[in-house]
Amino acid sequence: KHQVFSPGGSGSTPVPKLSNPGVGRWATRMAVAVYGLTSFFGMLAQMSVVSMFVLFASEQYGLDPLRAGFAMTLGAIASIGTNIWVSPCVHRRFGDVWSSILGCLFMSIGSVTIV
Repeated sequence: KHQVFSPGGSGSTPVPKLSNPGVGRWATRMAVAVYGLTSFFGMLAQMSVVSMFVLFASEQYGLDPLRAGFAMTLGAIASIGTNIWVSPCVHRRFGDVWSSILGCLFMSIGSVTIV
């Protein structure tokens, strides 16, 4: 049996070997697969909305492609502003876990609102 001794010590005090089994191979693979598929379909949905927005805005609101492009640019500027000024404040106020939960909640509400 192999024992690990504390460095710089007398050499007679064994240090227990720490083990961290984690969640296991299957759970890790499933988490990666679920997150990967969720990200893939989320990006597919986002790109579908972006690519079809001009047709939707033309039909629904009578916008020409130039004005629809202006609306998309305004949305991009709002997104950049949110990432620069709003997200850091939310992160400082609520921390990693709750800011992530709030972000997912707002994204879900926005997705349902679009549909």
